[in-house]
Amino acid sequence: MELFGNNISNLIDNISETQISTLPIYILIDKLDRCRPNHAISLIERIKHLFFVENIVFIIAKYTSQLKHAVSVVYGLDFNGTKYIQRFFDRIYRFDNPDTESFLNKLFHTFQVDAEKLSAPVDDPKRYFSDIMTSCHVTLRDIERNFDILQSTITLWDKDVALDLVYLLPLIILRNEGDDEGFTRIANLDVEYVKESIFFNDFSFDTLIEDSQGGRRSTVRNERVLRELMGQLTKQPIDARDSKYSYIEDIFRREFQIIHGSRFSRGGPRLDSVLLTYPALVRSSARFAEPDEDA
Repeated sequence: MELFGNNISNLIDNISETQISTLPIYILIDKLDRCRPNHAISLIERIKHLFFVENIVFIIAKYTSQLKHAVSVVYGLDFNGTKYIQRFFDRIYRFDNPDTESFLNKLFHTFQVDAEKLSAPVDDPKRYFSDIMTSCHVTLRDIERNFDILQSTITLWDKDVALDLVYLLPLIILRNEGDDEGFTRIANLDVEYVKESIFFNDFSFDTLIEDSQGGRRSTVRNERVLRELMGQLTKQPIDARDSKYSYIEDIFRREFQIIHGSRFSRGGPRLDSVLLTYPALVRSSARFAEPDEDA
């Protein structure tokens, strides 16, 4: 380590003399918290021997709680991981919580996704998407993955009505999370699952929606709108227009007019809502796993 440190010092001296670049040299170490605990701690302890070298700065990206856990694994549960970690860092910076809405607006703009192909209880489907992600405490990485599935879903959608996000987003999120049981229960219109699931406690944020009796706006828990919509999907489009929310009533009214041409025969074949095709659509839209993920 001493020889290595001296070699780095010589390298920095050469850079300084030749003015090839501007000093100091920054060495960035990312995803340390994703390493095995013994490897993460060993790496920090090793690079500490290089801290004496002038004009070299280490920047380590880390989740402090995960790193403290790594210290406990290596040195025992009674070991003070917080103080131990602080010995290695002169300054600690904490990022603010990301602006989910701005991040999603950037994604929609970058990939030229037409929000007109989506519908939501609020005027802006992008904001509704953002509200869902924020309420569920979804990371930026998973927001990007959910958006990727949504983008593929829009590409595959061949109907002349907008995709409803109230029913579509839970399917996308559960698919991305790998929650096959939850996905199947939502696909099977299991309303009780929405009421009992911890996942949908997070999903249950307030949204402003019009009722179907005079169009008065009121604040409603989003999971209630989802349960109402899932209940209506057990009926035929012509029979499902008695919802207490005008948004849901409009979904089936537009579908009956556009998809079925306002034609319906009581003695004819059953007409099912196109929303019932969402589970198969999401399954076919799911991306391949990344190389470092489980199959």
